[in-house]
Amino acid sequence: TQILVITWVTVCTLFSLIPLVITILNAFKGHLEIESNIFAFPKFATIMKKILPPEHPNLAAAYNNTGTTYNNLGDHRKALEYQQTALEIRKKVLPPEHPDLADSYNQVGATYRHLGNYSKGLEYQLQALAIRERVLPPEHPDLADSYHSVGIIYTDLGDHRKSLDYQQKALMIREKVLPSNHPNLAHSFSNIAWTYHELGNFQKAAQSMRQAADIITHADLPKTHPSLINYPRWAAELEKKAELQRKLLALPMDQVSGLTPFRILPQK
Repeated sequence: TQILVITWVTVCTLFSLIPLVITILNAFKGHLEIESNIFAFPKFATIMKKILPPEHPNLAAAYNNTGTTYNNLGDHRKALEYQQTALEIRKKVLPPEHPDLADSYNQVGATYRHLGNYSKGLEYQLQALAIRERVLPPEHPDLADSYHSVGIIYTDLGDHRKSLDYQQKALMIREKVLPSNHPNLAHSFSNIAWTYHELGNFQKAAQSMRQAADIITHADLPKTHPSLINYPRWAAELEKKAELQRKLLALPMDQVSGLTPFRILPQK
């Protein structure tokens, strides 16, 4: 009897500490060594599987965190297994418009993108976006992230016009809710710049990248962060292209052939 009581108390204690353990693991997962991550989260998921009901939300969280760890390790197929398991649990136990359900759709979509399955990634990202549009305020950062993610996949699919539409929606929100020197704001301008570049509008591409460069130079980033080098360099390169395009477009078409070292597209 004494053993049973001790066992029951131990199980109850573990159960009550689950949210705290998840929070602690989330807080430190970015600072753990890869070897620690690869053992910590799968083992944690295994423990949760033994002491929780098969459709408990905290079990879904454990599977989801394990999937994130495998993604960070580059094992996207393994990540997808855990993230889909988490998604299936959440679909059963959460309301259809719960934010955690949107998070799962978002993460599964991102993993499909990593695997090169862009159409499947877009399908899940759009499901995440649909939930967030219904339940979040119109200027919520997560909504901006969803617009951004959908835009990036449209870029992968080669639909740059749709990509631009979604990325501009993300930018509009981020300009309203983020500090003026936030890296995500610079990232939005940078992605929009390359989308304009693909559409052949080098003038707007250069303008957007210069905005990205101006923001990133004032961001709170380590001095060795690659964006601090890349954004100003890309801005300078795009400005040169924009100037050359401006000059070439001013010439009669019979004088343009052979003058440009890169493909000139009509502005759109």
